Amino acid sequence: MPLTATPQNVPRVNYKLKDDGAPEPLSRLALRKLRAFDEDIPKGGHMESDSFKRVVYELLRYCHGEIDGLSVLVAGQRGAGKTTLVKLAIQRVMTECTKGLMPLPLILHGPTIIDPKAVAEKPKESEMAPPPVTVAAADAAVPPIVVVNNPAPPVTPAPAPGGNGSANADGSKVPEEKERALRLIVTALYRGLSLALYDAWLAAAREAPERRRTEHELLALRAHLDLRLERAPDPDVLRKIWERAGFLHSGVAFYLRPATKKDGRTVRDSKPPEIAGIPSDQGIREIVALASCADAYRVIISKPQEILARKQQSEYAQEVKFAMPQGGDKKKDDDTKPKSAAEKVTPPVLGTAAGGLAAVVAQSGEITTLAASVGTGLLVWLGSWVAMTYGTRTARQEMRRELTMDIKWDIDRLERDLPLLLKRVKDAGFAPIIVLDELDKVDNAMQSLNNFLKLTKHIVTDQSAFMFLTNRDYYENLVAKEQLDGGRAL
Repeated sequence: MPLTATPQNVPRVNYKLKDDGAPEPLSRLALRKLRAFDEDIPKGGHMESDSFKRVVYELLRYCHGEIDGLSVLVAGQRGAGKTTLVKLAIQRVMTECTKGLMPLPLILHGPTIIDPKAVAEKPKESEMAPPPVTVAAADAAVPPIVVVNNPAPPVTPAPAPGGNGSANADGSKVPEEKERALRLIVTALYRGLSLALYDAWLAAAREAPERRRTEHELLALRAHLDLRLERAPDPDVLRKIWERAGFLHSGVAFYLRPATKKDGRTVRDSKPPEIAGIPSDQGIREIVALASCADAYRVIISKPQEILARKQQSEYAQEVKFAMPQGGDKKKDDDTKPKSAAEKVTPPVLGTAAGGLAAVVAQSGEITTLAASVGTGLLVWLGSWVAMTYGTRTARQEMRRELTMDIKWDIDRLERDLPLLLKRVKDAGFAPIIVLDELDKVDNAMQSLNNFLKLTKHIVTDQSAFMFLTNRDYYENLVAKEQLDGGRAL
């Protein structure tokens, strides 16, 4: 239905949506067309430049595993199209990267991370709220400038306030910039991975040959997965869901790849590439990545406590008893211990043996008294040995070991685990691309961004892809700083 705008002194204008128009990059319609089972990939609609092609090339290298980290600076006036350029580059990589990891865009609000004033402290009752700041619109005619792998200038960072930041379990203070960055990056990583796998279930429910249930049952299981992901589930919960659907080994991640038409039919290459890992282990890697990100996400949404205890105990016992005949009831008054089987069986045996030998001596005249004595002694010794050997025996061995660990869930754990989380997300088939947008809204972007890079340089340049969207003034100050420093490398 056409829309009509009729303000005063403005001519009548009719607006009409075009069915064949290209949607904005990474929008809901663009991703649906990109991943749909029965539609073509959208083409055209946006301009391309040499800088755009360079960014696409570097992101393709990152997704193919040729480089582990990437940093891109996109500088331009407000409204010049920096965000659209970055989204378009990521969408182009999604289309062209058919043998590598799939891009996982994580678009964050930059000022919330690097600007100390973004999260204001609670004002006191006596203080009044400051008036809002009015920012005038800038000229959007100048195209943005793209700089690849160019870090911030070596500006001496301001010391972190002693009273800001969170405290770890040992009482140490965490810098405010690092705490905000870790919290937002981990949250975005878990949310982005959960949403991507949730979307992948839709195509897998229709196309996967390994599925065990009907499409309606798989969609119901998909909705159950969506609700469980809100609560950061344990690995056993995720394993049961994947196993019930039949995706435990094949996985679902690479059903997000673009669908194309070949010979009049729609096809999709859902086989995991070699850079991701073994194809038969894809589902397990997805569960490991989700469970690891969920563990880190719990540190942000709650204060978990975990105590790990391990006990090892082994015991060995053996008891062999000799048959005991029923004896009399007479006992000595001073005998307080019960008789063993050997003590009970020895007298009857010896008595019976001695009586039998005496009868043999009486009937046979050839056996002498000496021989009878020797035979009786041997028989008594044999009876004693049998009683001592086959009486009651008990052997016992015991070993115990107990280990108790009080697991610390704090911000330092997030910093230690973030490189591992990024690795496991890559193992699951995704290449995280973290976009810090709206950095031109920061008052002192040069100083704030430099502080952020100083605290997170090992993550920004070595573990993942970061894209910084700043104002054109930042790039000009960067060039001026290089000239003032005598051309020294930054």
